[in-house]
Amino acid sequence: NMEQQWKYLLRHASPEAATFLKVLVETHADEFARRFYEVLLKDPKASTFITHEEVEDHLSSSFRRWITDLLTRLDADDVPHLIEEQRRIGVVHARLGISVELVLRASRYMKEAILEGEIKNDKIEARSFVIAEAKNLGLILVN
Repeated sequence: NMEQQWKYLLRHASPEAATFLKVLVETHADEFARRFYEVLLKDPKASTFITHEEVEDHLSSSFRRWITDLLTRLDADDVPHLIEEQRRIGVVHARLGISVELVLRASRYMKEAILEGEIKNDKIEARSFVIAEAKNLGLILVN
């Protein structure tokens, strides 16, 4: 199950990868939020529920808090809370009529920044295997 998989990943994550992810999200949370909401705001159905003003006023800051929690709370004991938060967010999206497919598409667009290396972490030195491990861990947790 997802909880066991996350716990396993977190227990086996290197401290270097965890540090890399922490600095990455602290440096680029705004970019992650921008990418995510860019996709949602282009969708005709979602844009009837979410406006640019709402994104700027409070949704963007909520998203930054969520992504920061997700990528920095890398203790296996935090996994149940993180999964519950994921479920709560899913319920809110469903209540607004925002399809799972659209949320996943927006998430993929956001994750491409990590995967394709568009967002570089120049705040810390890291060997390529640490960068690869951190990106892998980040992509799995954001799923």
